[in-house]
Amino acid sequence: MRLSIVGLNHTYSLPRKGSLQVLKDIHLEVQSGEFVALIGPSGCGKSTFLRILSGLVTPCRGDVRLGDSDPSKAIARKQVSWMAQNPALLPWRSVLDNVTLSQKINPQNSRILMSPQELLELVKLTDFSTAYPFTLSGGMQQRVVLARTLASGADVWLMDEPFTALDELTREALSLEVLNLWARFHATVLWVTHSIQEAVRLADRVLVMSPRPSHISNQVKVSLPRPRDETSTAFQQVVRTLRENLSL
Repeated sequence: MRLSIVGLNHTYSLPRKGSLQVLKDIHLEVQSGEFVALIGPSGCGKSTFLRILSGLVTPCRGDVRLGDSDPSKAIARKQVSWMAQNPALLPWRSVLDNVTLSQKINPQNSRILMSPQELLELVKLTDFSTAYPFTLSGGMQQRVVLARTLASGADVWLMDEPFTALDELTREALSLEVLNLWARFHATVLWVTHSIQEAVRLADRVLVMSPRPSHISNQVKVSLPRPRDETSTAFQQVVRTLRENLSL
């Protein structure tokens, strides 16, 4: 699914403090199946941007199109999945039940979906289907959320720093799992991160957002073949370019 954002602006009203403009004149085209990462300083509006795309926030001004419709219609058709830092799993339900619930609540009679059991196999949690979330490590909980994200067969994955709370090794392993799944399902991905290294590891293109009120100050295409060698001169050059853009 192709994404098109034209003239996007958003301002929050703050009690007793007036208003706070977060996003200013954002223009963006994301091609179907493209993996795009967003980086920028804390508080610049990256999460607000994703919430607008997910239909959770209505922008003050601008046009947002997901495919041929606005976010609310794409959400109603279950074409968009959201994954955040907090796993938000139901603690009284097993791993399998947490994944199954997504399809029970949002039945998709017009689509052929993978079964919850197949999804758990994809994220390597088959042996933990009857376990409860509190018995799992943080990385395993996020694998459950990843399976739940895939359960609706959505065309767009909005990923808001999904692995930030995890240790570096687990984070890297899970991000590579996401790449494998993305290659299989051909989804359009917007991935918010504070890690330049992670952005270059994953994305086809990295967008640099300015300090608030935020706009897209630069974008860097990552043409390196996957899997990417993070020790290579070419990889480190892209990292340096992005770091320089963030410091401007």
